[in-house]
Amino acid sequence: MLRLEPGVGGRLLHLRAADDVEPFVIGRVQVWEPAARLVVSWRLPNFVSPLTEFRRAIGDDPAAARIGGIEGASLQRSVGREHRGHVLESRMPDIAVNLERVRERIARAAERAGRRADDVLLIGVSKTVEVERIRAALGAGLRVLGENRVQEARTKIAELGRPAAWHLVGHLQTNKVKDALELFDVIHSLDRIELAHELERRAAVRAQAVEALLQVNVAAEPSKGGFGPEAVGEALDVIGKLPHVQVTGLMAIPPEVERPDDARPWFRRMRELAERHGLRGLSMGMSGDFEVAIEEGATIVRVGTAIFGPRPPRAPGA
Repeated sequence: MLRLEPGVGGRLLHLRAADDVEPFVIGRVQVWEPAARLVVSWRLPNFVSPLTEFRRAIGDDPAAARIGGIEGASLQRSVGREHRGHVLESRMPDIAVNLERVRERIARAAERAGRRADDVLLIGVSKTVEVERIRAALGAGLRVLGENRVQEARTKIAELGRPAAWHLVGHLQTNKVKDALELFDVIHSLDRIELAHELERRAAVRAQAVEALLQVNVAAEPSKGGFGPEAVGEALDVIGKLPHVQVTGLMAIPPEVERPDDARPWFRRMRELAERHGLRGLSMGMSGDFEVAIEEGATIVRVGTAIFGPRPPRAPGA
């Protein structure tokens, strides 16, 4: 049985193949039935029936399967035989269970570091996640949501309201500051002095201070924004003179690594930076490495797929 990722509308599918010996290809993934169990993507339009039986004769050449309006799967067989199967609607990932597991992992990591689980704030990163799944997480007790884009957050807040705090965890363009201050409780991505001045100007108009975390490019990666570790002190001095911008901590996205523990030196360096500058907040660690981040001092972790499940593929040009 092959478990397929959420499609449009938050549905999941299961594909059961009647044949059990020949290899075939679904998308770009080659599988062997019945032993293989793996995740592949499949878009499910809202108009597709929950139960669709398909039968298609598949020859030596790859064939594009069109199943009740579902397009995009390529099934290839080495011999020409008829392939039978069923597409069955299943429920979305059990987000309440996922959330509880994440909380348990946070608690164990905190215990290993001699800390309390309550010392760590969990942000559910809901970028590209459907509103139905976010509602499920809120119903399970998630209290902070993180979004990457101002416009996406605006749409979701209009539908969901404010049952939770909203944090901006992605890059903030200067021309989006006004909107961001209306939407978000905390900005995690203060990555340049120009942005700090614009935050000050807009916050002063609102007569309301903005809480922000200074983004640190801890590994000096050209592809990422943020202040270099050696520039943090000077940046804090400049921003400290802005009365409406309150920097309460540091944020970082370390380089991608093969194993979670490989990120430990970067997390440790961030903790040392925060301690050196007298900052208590430390936003670091995501689904793949948040336990190591907690062991090294994270006070905020940003967790997406471990709570909400795999995200749907981004549309071309999105």
